[in-house]
Parts: sequence; structure tokens; C-alpha cells
Amino acid sequence: MASPFVRRRRLATELRALREERGMTADRLACLIHQSRMKISKLENAHIRPDLAEVMKILDVLGVTGERWHEIVRIARDAAERGWWDSYGDAMGDRQRLYADIESGAKTIREYQPGAMPGILQTADYTWALIEHAKAEGPITYIPERLVEARLQRQRTVLRPGGPEYEVILDEVGLRRFSVPPDVMCAQLHHVGARRVAETYAQVSVRVFPLITGVAPALTPGAQLIIYTFPDTAVDFASQAWIESSIQWFISEFGKEAALREITPSTSDLLPTNYTGTPEQIEALVIRIRDLMSVDSSQQLTIRFFDGSDGEGMVRHGPRAVGHYHEENGRAVIGLDIQEAANPDFMTAVIAHELCHVRLLGERRITPSREDHERLTDLLTIYLGFGVSTTNAALIFTQTAHSWSVQPRGYLSEQTLNGSRNDGYAKLGYLTEQEFGYALACYCWLRGETAPAWATHLDPGPREFLKMGLAYLTRSSLPGDFPTLRVDSNRISISVTPQIRHPQSAS
Repeated sequence: MASPFVRRRRLATELRALREERGMTADRLACLIHQSRMKISKLENAHIRPDLAEVMKILDVLGVTGERWHEIVRIARDAAERGWWDSYGDAMGDRQRLYADIESGAKTIREYQPGAMPGILQTADYTWALIEHAKAEGPITYIPERLVEARLQRQRTVLRPGGPEYEVILDEVGLRRFSVPPDVMCAQLHHVGARRVAETYAQVSVRVFPLITGVAPALTPGAQLIIYTFPDTAVDFASQAWIESSIQWFISEFGKEAALREITPSTSDLLPTNYTGTPEQIEALVIRIRDLMSVDSSQQLTIRFFDGSDGEGMVRHGPRAVGHYHEENGRAVIGLDIQEAANPDFMTAVIAHELCHVRLLGERRITPSREDHERLTDLLTIYLGFGVSTTNAALIFTQTAHSWSVQPRGYLSEQTLNGSRNDGYAKLGYLTEQEFGYALACYCWLRGETAPAWATHLDPGPREFLKMGLAYLTRSSLPGDFPTLRVDSNRISISVTPQIRHPQSAS
């Protein structure tokens, strides 16, 4: 996904266009939402991080509704995300903070540097030497120690495995004109050259623009030049590779035909007559979903209901579990919160998730010790035809937090549950909204669907990520194949587990 800075730029463009379409001045808009005109100007020029509540006020004043409202809110939510650089504030310098923000979502970074060594390649001593030069020229607005620390963090972020491709061209003039002490420059050149940065980091390319080229100075950039590109998908490479390789594993475990059966876009066809959420009706719904997922009907399955309203299923200082799975004496046990029974769509998503535990854990295909087992369970709901239900349940607009878990209720921990976000959304699943969208795109690609009619049942956010993923797959891969599983025409095997996302504490 593009960085928060890029998202802020897009949000700014969208908000300004909406206001101008309605013939409203910035002053009038500021008056209607009880803010200053300066605040509107900063928001429309991407100079500040958006406040989600204020964006919603603007959309209400401008009369934006439906899918457009959901799309703008999603962009605003992404634009409001904070990165590691925000913890440094002004201490790391405004320019470096902006670089870190943009680099966080970049796919490629191409840089021409005519003078100093690029920050991504600098040693700490080289950075300190530049700081001393800056001090000699006048007061500085950053904290030197924090700037050096932040620069090293930028390097770790860009040069990490699966990070952006980084291509830099250094001008020989800058290398010969020592802007730092000779011993520091020597160590810096050794760091880039003798240590062979480009060989250590596969995604890095370092070249030197020599003096002997004879190119007129007017034809070369007179200052630093950086070009960024951003991923075609809404997920990073690690998540993309994990989704694609996991689906490939599903094919080997469950067969491709499991993904080709008719999808279940709506729960209406699954529900018993006059559904009201009684235990008997929920049991019938479990059996119906069990059969569609091809769970072995001879396998003993126990359904237990609990009442989450009286604290059962609660975690100390944590969110409430609405479903769980464990085994007792060789029997699979699914626990369901009876308080959620009245919402058939929500209950269907929980049941689908827990039954996928049966297919993965109960059938001994994986073990609970596998780090990504909950995320894999979410992904399997898509592969087995229940992706619409689980995806729509992934984000609900509420101040409460729900979760599902594979552990017995007495052993749930904050680490295994997703807590409430500080922007008014609560996360239900273990995949992000973007990951659900790309996984659905891969599911369509496997089925040969380029414009699935069932996508209309998806909420606007994930539906947009589905379209984005399909457009990317159309450009990047052959029908039925996945980009990260191919190098030219040769199949390769990839096993990547992205960092597990844990709940963010409220700020």
C-alpha cells in the first residue's frame, strides 16, 4: 500500500474536488464544520494528518453518501495511520521524516545524488560529520542523536528483505570532493564499495556517473533527484507472497475443485425458514455450512453456546471472543456466542471461520503452534466459498471489539485477539481489509473470473481492493498463476509469513 503521505495527497485531491463540484468556498466549508479556513487549506494540501471525525463532518456537509462516502472514509483512515517516524516528531528533521513516510510504502526508489552520500547508504560517522557541518552554518532544528538513530531506522526499513528496489546513481564529483574528513569518507566508501552493499542486499543497485562521460553539465540534474513508484496491489510483497503461496498450498491439500464450487455470496439461501437465531436454527446453519465446506460428516462435532453479555468469553483488559474452537477427547468443539445469533450474516462468518479450524486443525493439516494459523483460517474461508461473509465481517463500524479464537476461552490472550482501533472501527478477522481484498482477487483469478457478479455483495472497501488486485493480476500473471510463484516461466516455491499485526493501543 502507498505510504500515509501519498494517501494524504489523494485525500486532499478528493476533498478539494468534492467541495469545488458543489460550488462551495473553503471559508463556507470551514464555517459549516466549525473549523478555521486554515485547517481546510492544510487538509486540502495534505499538510496535516486527517482526523477521521472531521472528514466525516465534511462529507456530511457536502452531501456525500453511499459507496463514495465509504471510499473517502477508507482513504482518510489509511491517510491517518502513524508510522515509526511519528514517534520522533521534529527531532529527526522535517525532510527526513517526509522521506521515511514516503519510503514506507514505496515499491521502487530511484535516486540521483550529485553531492553527499544518500541517507540510505550513510554510515553513522558520515551522518555525524554532516551534522557538524550543519552546526557550523547555523542553528539546527533537530536533535542530532535522534536524527542519526532515525536515519539508521530508515536504512533498516528500506534495506529489509522484501523492501523496495533501491537504485542510486552517485556523481563522481561528489565522491571526489570530500565533504567530510578523509578517514570518514574512506570508511564510507569502504561501506558501499568493499563491503558491496549491492551484493549484500539483492534489491539494491549502486552506480557511479563518471567524469569522463563528457556530458555537458546542463544535461545533468543540478540537485538531488528521487523518483518513487508504489505497488499495484494494496498489500505489501510479504503479504502478497504469503497469500499466493497459501492458496497454492490449499490447492494441494483440498484440491482445486474446492475453490470452483458455487460461491455463497449471501446467507439468505442458507438460513432455516423464519430464522430468529434460536440454538436449533444455528445448529442447522452449522450443518449446512459444514456440508458446503465438505467437512467430514462422520467427524464428531459439538456446538456449545455461551452468553458473552455476562462476561463469558471475556479476556481481562481485552476484547470479547464471539467464537472459539478446541478439542475434547478427540471431539471437535465449536463455541458460539448466543448474543450474536440475531445477526445471520455475522454468525455465518463466525461459523465459517470455526469450521475452517476443523478442516485445518481437526484434520491435522496444521498445528496451533503455527504462527499464522489464524490468518490461514481466515484465508481458507475465502477458498471454500465463504469469503463474502468473512470479508464483510472484517471491519464493522462500531466502537466495540469482537474476536474469534482457536484457544479455549480460559486461555485467550491479548496477543491472539484483535482489539478496537482508535478510529471508530473494530476489526473482527485476522486479515486486514486489504489482504481480504487481494485474497478474493486471487480466488477470482484461480476460478477464471475477471468481473465476478458476487462482488456486488461486498462492502465498498474490500470490493475496491478486489478490483485493484484483479487489475494487477491481469497485468502481471498468466491466467490461474500468481506473480510471486513465477520467475519468468519457471515455477518457484515461496513461503513468507508477514509480520503478525497486533492491536494498536488507543492514543
